[in-house]
Amino acid sequence: MNLLVIVTIQIGALIYGVVTTYEQRPVAVVLYGDFIIPAVEADYGDQLESLDELKYFSDETPPIIYADVPLERAVLDEIMRIKFEQKINEHAQIQLYQPRSGLISALKSRQANFLALIEDFGQNDHYQQWLKENNRDQTEVLVALFYGRYGRAWLIFDLEANYIGYFGF
Repeated sequence: MNLLVIVTIQIGALIYGVVTTYEQRPVAVVLYGDFIIPAVEADYGDQLESLDELKYFSDETPPIIYADVPLERAVLDEIMRIKFEQKINEHAQIQLYQPRSGLISALKSRQANFLALIEDFGQNDHYQQWLKENNRDQTEVLVALFYGRYGRAWLIFDLEANYIGYFGF
């Protein structure tokens, strides 16, 4: 009887762990403002019929998506209304998502700021080391700051915004 109780508890814990891990997997990473943020399935609420809809914005797994936030009062009010009424965080509001060309433009326009942040955070040596190890030149890559649940990293993309690597803090 004791062995049966132990096995039952262990199987229950295993199932709970697998389900929890599955629910917290990133289904997209979103450039929102000046940071890339992971999005889990629950973040989208009932906006999507299928996660395959995110493939429209990126072929990568998980999709890398740009959310354009116009600085118009009416748009910002609508974003906040959706956030509080529908419980959908800003980075998961698909009406803000842009096609791949938007991601490319957004990354390119933020490069000067991101490179300054690499300097400010004392990460330039890590960046130069990554470039050297991967036989890349600074003019051949785009960088963006990723904020995950458990840490930060610099994501590195080619000039077409295809993910090619990262270096951490």
